[in-house]
Amino acid sequence: MNAGKYLTVGIAGHVDHGKTTLVRHLAGVDTDRMKEEKRRGLSMESGVAPLLLPSGARIGLIDVPGHTDFMKNTLRGLSAVDAAVLIVAADDGVMPQTREHLWLLRYLGVRSGFIVLSKVDLVDRETAEFASLEIQELVEGTFLEGSPILPFSGFDGGGLAEIVAALETLAERTRPEKGTGLPFRLFIDQIRIFKGFGTVVSGTVLSGSVRKGDRVALLPAGDVLRVRSIETHHDAVEAAGAGFRVGMSLQGGFSKGISRGMVLAEPGSLSGATMLNVELHIIPGAPQALKTGMRVRVCLGTALTGALAVVIGGEEIPPGEKGLAQLRLADPLGALPRDRFVILPMNVHRILGGGRVLETTGVKFRRVHGDRLVPILRALQSGDTGRTISAVLSAHPERILAPGDLAPLTGISRATIEGELEKGVSEGLLVRISEGRYGSAAHAARVKDSLPGIVESALGNGIVKECETAASIASLLGRSVDPVLLERLLGELVREGRLAAGKRGFATPAFLQRQAALREIVGREVMAVLEECGIVPATLHGILDRFRGVRNQDEILAVLGFLVRQGDVVPLSNERYLSARALDRIKERVRERIEAHGSMTPRDCGDVLGYGRMIGLPILEYLDSVGFTVREGNERFLKG
Repeated sequence: MNAGKYLTVGIAGHVDHGKTTLVRHLAGVDTDRMKEEKRRGLSMESGVAPLLLPSGARIGLIDVPGHTDFMKNTLRGLSAVDAAVLIVAADDGVMPQTREHLWLLRYLGVRSGFIVLSKVDLVDRETAEFASLEIQELVEGTFLEGSPILPFSGFDGGGLAEIVAALETLAERTRPEKGTGLPFRLFIDQIRIFKGFGTVVSGTVLSGSVRKGDRVALLPAGDVLRVRSIETHHDAVEAAGAGFRVGMSLQGGFSKGISRGMVLAEPGSLSGATMLNVELHIIPGAPQALKTGMRVRVCLGTALTGALAVVIGGEEIPPGEKGLAQLRLADPLGALPRDRFVILPMNVHRILGGGRVLETTGVKFRRVHGDRLVPILRALQSGDTGRTISAVLSAHPERILAPGDLAPLTGISRATIEGELEKGVSEGLLVRISEGRYGSAAHAARVKDSLPGIVESALGNGIVKECETAASIASLLGRSVDPVLLERLLGELVREGRLAAGKRGFATPAFLQRQAALREIVGREVMAVLEECGIVPATLHGILDRFRGVRNQDEILAVLGFLVRQGDVVPLSNERYLSARALDRIKERVRERIEAHGSMTPRDCGDVLGYGRMIGLPILEYLDSVGFTVREGNERFLKG
């Protein structure tokens, strides 16, 4: 029934309580391989042993050190387990590392397991019963409350059948929480170099899957490597998914070397985090509270680094209490939201607390930003994707949301986020800006309602401006608005008649009406000046001088440009202007001259137009440019 099921089970407990002995009886493997471990009679590194259950379920047993001096190796060993077996020796009962390992398992999010009461062959029945009562009291309120306490003798293997049966039940009921809908990620916990075969790393696949031949990124170094081969417990496989413990042979260059605690991930899916905003619980009985400015060690996955702690929303987190904090890391970590972690005091091999990452960030927390940040962190604590999206948009209304951005923020699969965003669109809370990009509907509505007033104000009451471009409108908004969203909103306003669109930009209907009325008035005044000049071109200086103190100079220039575009005014090359009717009279005179004499030269301007060649020559050049005449040498002829 369990064929194909794979589970990683941590074997935890105080030093010398029989963890390694139990693993040896179950799997036939001695996980204490180092000479120093055998000499001292205790585990110093985490050992791994494969176990195939009668049902076909496969178990990876992780035997971790029980001595406090090797706490960091214990943390690394238990960082990716799906379930746990807590071992307590009947002759010792509950010991310091029994309590500490239980807290460690809780901080790492383990939710299923059972208890083994070891060394029962060394005590009488009454002592064993007393130890069981002590264990029951210890596990009250934890994931092990109500779990069976199975007696075991490492001397003759007594109780082994019951433990195997309990592992079968565990495999049947436990559903690993590792993400199948997220990109591939694995924390490295072992590194070996084989001559002629290259670098082999081991770890548990936290999310996604990896195939032979895939390219993977090594973080935080940034190297991209190729997976040459994959093994699970010495069996070569083509691929491995979330939850599987694997060994992978890697090909490629290592720019900064490779070490335990580094992360392998799908290229482009992850970057090294320098700061973590976290939910943090301080262990009851801790010698001190966590205060802002305290330096701690952070164990996340198999990585261990120093950090500066900053309490969010308070002064400190007392022992036994939970709070929010920012951990500013000494070294980047390949962390994601929802990752579990543990903190230790500096230079002390004891757990201070633990919790989970709410978000990775590159922004230092400041008290002044608390009102915006805390609601987002509370929403992330709740695990409610919709609430998180609402909190983000409440703090940053202008933000554009994309599943690819929100997945790393929330630790939720992209498909789930896409569904939540589409739900927001259907409920009118979000607007779909473009494929895979969403924004706040309320923010979009506020921006849209403000646009006509902004355009109206920018254009003013004169006729100098004709319109505002989308770029200039964006600069006047005073807030960040996505260019695609702005174009969409402007288009909607045009369709609704609240804005008018032209080739050069946007204006309001009211402005266009005022501008048309004013342009007509000023245009008549300018045309009157030109008509007064007759066929003598008016200079720009002369036109402006006529309106000095009466009209704005820029308005006159704007109206002249408009009249030229309308064809009512003709511009000459020497900043002189003629009315179109005056040009028609000039054309008639030039036609008569050429028909009578065969051609016309600049010297004839005085007889034909009444002024010399200095004024007349630009007119003749204009007639050439519009195809009325054609020049040959110094003479003009009628074209055609």
